[in-house]
Amino acid sequence: MILLKRRKIVLVFIILFSFILNDKGYTIRDFNRTNIENIYLIVLNRLTLYDIETMPNIRKLIDNSSIGLINTRGISGFDSTDSYITINASARASAGDDCSSFFNVSKDIENIYKRRTGQATSNSQIVNLEINRLIELNNHVDYSPYIGALGENLHKSGLKTAVFGNSDTADCFIRTNCLIAMDRYGQIDYGNIDDILIQDNKFSFGIKTDYEKLLKQAIDIQTHASFIVIETGDLNRLHSNKNKLSNSMFLIHRDAILDEIDNFIGNFINNINKEKAIVFIVSPNREESVISKSRLSPFIMWGKDIETGVVSSGTTRRTGIISNIDIAPTITNFLSASSDSFIGSPILLRNMKNNFDFIKELSYRTNNISYIRHIVLKTYNITAIIFLLLSTLLLFFVPILQKNFIEI
Repeated sequence: MILLKRRKIVLVFIILFSFILNDKGYTIRDFNRTNIENIYLIVLNRLTLYDIETMPNIRKLIDNSSIGLINTRGISGFDSTDSYITINASARASAGDDCSSFFNVSKDIENIYKRRTGQATSNSQIVNLEINRLIELNNHVDYSPYIGALGENLHKSGLKTAVFGNSDTADCFIRTNCLIAMDRYGQIDYGNIDDILIQDNKFSFGIKTDYEKLLKQAIDIQTHASFIVIETGDLNRLHSNKNKLSNSMFLIHRDAILDEIDNFIGNFINNINKEKAIVFIVSPNREESVISKSRLSPFIMWGKDIETGVVSSGTTRRTGIISNIDIAPTITNFLSASSDSFIGSPILLRNMKNNFDFIKELSYRTNNISYIRHIVLKTYNITAIIFLLLSTLLLFFVPILQKNFIEI
């Protein structure tokens, strides 16, 4: 009788363990990767979950995608150029606009690059003139990141990279999107980052991305490059200019930009072969602070074998949340390329029908917990400081009081 009960208990544990193993989470290693020819990473920086609700094409895309929230933290926080370079490094890394001097190769650019690095541009169409400064900067950070690890692993595997678009303003060049695809020499095989804007006085700085050109060039390159980064740019430009706008005008401009981006996404998805491509939609920085205070930003993953669901990873161990350091090993896995040096984990997928509602609720709970945690830690720190001050005062005054008591 006792033996029978023990067998029942063991059987129950086996069934429970089977359910756990049979959970609908799986890694990209289970996919048939041989047919994946292109990975597209579309940068929609400063995107929020609230924005997505007003974007019908992206909203429709999510019904056949896996989505989640991404931790965008770099060395210095959630809201800097660090978040871009971290995607392409072996670990969290540091960068700045002064380390991101990317240009399409011309004779002058080629000469400057060779003088500074001693490297030939070969057939690369884009180079970073400040790659030495970027590497030197990261020689002094705690994580000792390998800069350009993603681009380097792809090149070692014989695969090509491309970047299109920028976040340039009227005052300066902003090509931080190139940090995501460059190799260790700061080189990118194909792309257009110099001639991708058009005049439009309704947009920030009187310029905007030429979405027709962006679409055509990104589609045309698919037979040449395996990893393609597309920067829409206009949300970044608006963010740079927000201090000069009233709140109402900021929102009017933002709505116009979101419409343009949503139309671009719809046209883009209709022009690629889902059976041979994977598309990541990523905001490297946290959500737009005027709209949301969340430190996490939306992440969307669509394409071959990607079913309706949510993402997670071994890095975060939380359903619905991944880290920016998980993107690179996911890309190299899909393309059967080397994954040397990465500390992140390939993204996991879990089937879930109401995925967008789940992620909205998760974002709400995460933000509340973060807010409460901040208050608790602040209260604890203040209490600890007061306690230390009182202890110091007691240590100072007790001997004096004892001396006076003895004298009396």
